[in-house]
Amino acid sequence: MSEIPTVRPEQPAKPEMKVAQMPGRDQMIGKLKEAGIYGMTPQSDRMFDAFVGSVADSEKVGAGLAMAWELASYDTLRDYPPQVQGIMSMYFDRVIETVTPDAEVAAQAKQFMQEVREEARKAKGSRE
Repeated sequence: MSEIPTVRPEQPAKPEMKVAQMPGRDQMIGKLKEAGIYGMTPQSDRMFDAFVGSVADSEKVGAGLAMAWELASYDTLRDYPPQVQGIMSMYFDRVIETVTPDAEVAAQAKQFMQEVREEARKAKGSRE
């Protein structure tokens, strides 16, 4: 019996994920303060502290930064209304640009988060 070949649609090649060595916690918090991002509210500072604490002094790819952001958001904002979570998500790009020492990794993180949000919108739309 001959095997039937499996036809798979071609997937576009994903770019290689570059790794960035993230700065220490104090340096990242300092950069967020300089940018006027840190110090707005105790709630936002807790979220930023959780994010920074999870990525400081480590090697991260863009997708890893996005995942760390989502985990920090969930851990610190889960008891708040979804609007607060939405407002905090608007800071993702600025925070990533501010604390990531490699512009390419920052761009990959923002691209990954954009793709995740688009997929989430599609999934939400298909349930309604």
